Amino acid sequence: MQQTATEIPTFEIPDYNLPVVEAKIAKLNRRGAKLGCEAIKIVVVKKWEQQIKDNNSYDDAPTFTVIPMTTIQVIGSAPKLNGWTLVSVVEPVEKGVLLRKFPGVTLEIPVEFREVTPDRCDHCHTSRQRNETFIVYNQDQNKWMVVGRTCLADFTGCSNPERIANYASALFDLTVSIKDDESIRDGGSDHSYYCAPIRSFLFDVAVISGREGFITATQAREHNDKIDSHDDDLNYLRPTGKAVFNDYYTPSTAKSVQEFRKAYFASITDVEREAAEDLVDGAMQWGKTQFVEASEESLSDYGHNMKLLLAADRVRIIDVGFVASVIKGYKRAMEAKKEQLTYKGHVGEIGGKITLPVTVKNVFAWNGQYGLVNITTMQDDEGNVMVWFAPADKKMTVGEYKVMSAKVKRHDEKNGNKSTVVTYPKFM
Repeated sequence: MQQTATEIPTFEIPDYNLPVVEAKIAKLNRRGAKLGCEAIKIVVVKKWEQQIKDNNSYDDAPTFTVIPMTTIQVIGSAPKLNGWTLVSVVEPVEKGVLLRKFPGVTLEIPVEFREVTPDRCDHCHTSRQRNETFIVYNQDQNKWMVVGRTCLADFTGCSNPERIANYASALFDLTVSIKDDESIRDGGSDHSYYCAPIRSFLFDVAVISGREGFITATQAREHNDKIDSHDDDLNYLRPTGKAVFNDYYTPSTAKSVQEFRKAYFASITDVEREAAEDLVDGAMQWGKTQFVEASEESLSDYGHNMKLLLAADRVRIIDVGFVASVIKGYKRAMEAKKEQLTYKGHVGEIGGKITLPVTVKNVFAWNGQYGLVNITTMQDDEGNVMVWFAPADKKMTVGEYKVMSAKVKRHDEKNGNKSTVVTYPKFM
């Protein structure tokens, strides 16, 4: 199976961790060689330096620690043995199973395999509790199956199923373990399986993305690839989810880290707090509708994993990219709803009353000269837009459909878009 450039795993490794990464891949290749698998290779994309501001330096005269870095790509693919491709490890979690695809796999796994139980094997049909099962695919036969470790031999043509299973497990673990090697460590501690409360984590994602914008892993990688390693002012980007987790949720006893976190929490304004809480409420509800309550038939593999991760109470570091993406997805969905506004025309006469059914399209918290207001945008069945500058304690929900009776305060027109500003509305 051929990979495209965007599907090749890319990692940014401190040079002091490169020997560790090389050793992991060499060990895996020794296993793969016994099975006749294609060797996994490291390709160096670029050498560069990351500047880390010292926590104890002064703002007017900052000092930096310079860390030599290497951006690498890990070139390889899932093993294809005897016509069967190892597609995914099946990982049982509290509310279902996660499908952890092997490097290089671009196949969408059939929906019915998202409810695989640990006791299932489509080959021997023996029902027993298994620590690991694997999804395999034969392209010539267009056939998918779930098999246990001991049954892999019948599909791969290898007489040692344990060797195949161990190789497959190590191949899955490779990406996770190299991602851990990307970290510039605080005391060398391993935080791979540390968890954070999901709502608290998303709150901080909302705050940070509100201040700095939401950065995906792809955006960070593409931006960092363009950085001149000799530039003294390195504008190095980190994915928002990973940055939030590392900055505020990994355990640390360092006084500088504790002071940094304390200063961050103290810096959150009331307006930011309320906006972030609203954003998390909306994103979680959107995620619930889009993923958690959606039928498996309507979901991609990404959607299936989101369905399970958003239903949990906590998030692991290896899943922060998935979970944080619900904030970006929700904001994108709200922007799309805004674009649906037609601004057809004005309604009623200024000073007069109107009564008509409306749908709430957007609610935006704004801290103006008269305090916090909820700018509520509504649209009637004819496509006319109404705007209500609601008090802080009057907050409507996007998507609500109600009959509104209100006074027309004025007719607005901006960039050719006509809207009607209303006041003292009543909803039935």
